[in-house]
Amino acid sequence: LLALFVWAASAARADEVTICYNYNCHAKARVTYSEAQLAPLQQQFAAAGDAAAERKAISTAIGRLYAIAGEQTPIWRDKGRNYADNGENGQMDCIDHSTNTDIFLGLLELRGWLRFHEVLAPIRRVRYLVAEHWAASVRDKKTRQLYAVDSWYFDNGRPALVLSVEDWRSGNVPDGV
Repeated sequence: LLALFVWAASAARADEVTICYNYNCHAKARVTYSEAQLAPLQQQFAAAGDAAAERKAISTAIGRLYAIAGEQTPIWRDKGRNYADNGENGQMDCIDHSTNTDIFLGLLELRGWLRFHEVLAPIRRVRYLVAEHWAASVRDKKTRQLYAVDSWYFDNGRPALVLSVEDWRSGNVPDGV
């Protein structure tokens, strides 16, 4: 009976996080992720056989976690970058994105799904003396290579950009981003 109770409790387990939005984290909201919502993400990470595959899983998972958060909060309105938000409730700048993405990466790490990367603190770049930008970051455990995980470029729910910190800092993002 005790084993059945423990199984039922773990099957019903949900993770709850606090996210922020409305530029510079001026608003906050709680978001709950059910096991049913997280199960497909777990499968993606379990199937990742190397660090490159895990970075792809990170990209997709971040987009999915944002999409689910958008079902519970006004961030569904967020558009890529800062130019198309039109002052909507739920808009996010790079501070909001780097903070939330870091929280999402922490959730993935806490669940033990990140086998090839470790989560580091958000990182900053400054270009042209005034253009400051933030992103979450991870480090490859084997090569020690740092990667930026940047969801700011895309509309809510889209996969995040994951690229070397060197490319991210220099602004060398893929075409179409």
